[in-house]
Amino acid sequence: MLAKTILALGALASFAEQTIALPSDYHVSIVRDEVDVTAKIEVNTGKDHSTDGAPAEVLEALATRGEGNGNDTSIGSMPFSKRGLAYNDAGMANALGGACKKCGWGWNWDQTPNGLDGRYSFVPMLWGDRPVHTNRWAANAQKAIQNGAKAFLSFNEPDNGGQSNMSPQAAAEAHIKYMNPYAGKVKIGAPSITNSGASNQGVNWLNAFFKACNGRCRVDFCPVHWYSDAQWADTLITHINSASKACSGKPVWLTEFAPTGGDVNGFLRKMLPKLDALGSLDAYSYFMVAQGKLMSGSRSLSSSGQLYATL
Repeated sequence: MLAKTILALGALASFAEQTIALPSDYHVSIVRDEVDVTAKIEVNTGKDHSTDGAPAEVLEALATRGEGNGNDTSIGSMPFSKRGLAYNDAGMANALGGACKKCGWGWNWDQTPNGLDGRYSFVPMLWGDRPVHTNRWAANAQKAIQNGAKAFLSFNEPDNGGQSNMSPQAAAEAHIKYMNPYAGKVKIGAPSITNSGASNQGVNWLNAFFKACNGRCRVDFCPVHWYSDAQWADTLITHINSASKACSGKPVWLTEFAPTGGDVNGFLRKMLPKLDALGSLDAYSYFMVAQGKLMSGSRSLSSSGQLYATL
């Protein structure tokens, strides 16, 4: 029988269609729609495959195809480049962004841009499920859509007791209540997870979240965070791949990442090209646009900031 799978990938190509030959007699037709920036993948084969995610051969082929604007993998399936600005001070973000031709979006752990330049696509976040966040969400979410927002971020590190600190079950119910209403209007992210390997954290928490959702949560991509020593840089790619699998092959956003020790500039030189080339990754933002990190002053870039802006 025919199996049909919906995945978000690729870049804008106005109703363009492309056919790809794949192993094991798979035939994939990709149709990109510039309106909602999604791609429909129809997998035609004589075998019966689950529609929860594309067959492994399909995912592997797509991951190695260099999806993006032609061969430019620095642009994922969103209508902005992958590289983003994680900030608290919009003035700093605008200063770094002015030197960063690849920077196309920004977020600030909050619901309003607070001065971020309009050339960047602002992505609001519903940080947690407490009233201080939820009471203002509906109005801010609607305003963001009116201002052209393309994506929303769900809860911040619910798997971390020091952040939004939510069980998978509580997060699933809150996601359904507060995020599902915007399905079809913007791309919706799952709750952002850490890279902890503990049984109730990281990708394990994400798997439990989807189990609690039981198909009811509207999710278009899965955001992840990564912190470790620079010598373990390659585990960043492993973490992204694990999250992609948990997310049924949907795109991953790396919304926070930084080495906790070692050569930061060497880390950026090594990893930024890999992140740009990674087909399963739609967006990333280094932690963060702030003094002592990507900035050396209120409007001046650090050496790491200069690398992030120009590499």
